[in-house]
Amino acid sequence: EIVEYALILPGTSAPVERIFSTINRIWKTRLQVSTVKSILFVKNNFKCLCLEFFTHLKSQPELL
Repeated sequence: EIVEYALILPGTSAPVERIFSTINRIWKTRLQVSTVKSILFVKNNFKCLCLEFFTHLKSQPELL
């Protein structure tokens, strides 16, 4: 059980640092917290180009 716990810990803090870096860049625009949260969600969970994401949203308007 101890080994399982040790293996689930990330080796580095790089993913977290990337998220905080993104937050710092976005936050300077003085957006609302909900908007920043949505931007981070999309940026970190959808690995596609802007045009691909736009096309995906157009084909599924219920996502909006």
